[in-house]
Amino acid sequence: MPLEQPVLAGRPDQPVNISKAVNGFIVQVGCKVWVSLDWQSVSDALSLYFSDPEAARAAYLPKEG
Repeated sequence: MPLEQPVLAGRPDQPVNISKAVNGFIVQVGCKVWVSLDWQSVSDALSLYFSDPEAARAAYLPKEG
């Protein structure tokens, strides 16, 4: 029987995958993918995503309109 994790408000709800590329990293969060040349940028973006998903979406996703 699998353990169930409680869903907490404000928690990231998308899977995160990180792959090493020849000259950086390929990061996938849900259906969004981006490439970064350095680990610090990946770390900063994911830190924001895990601490405040809505702020991360506002900072990194294109604005509508």
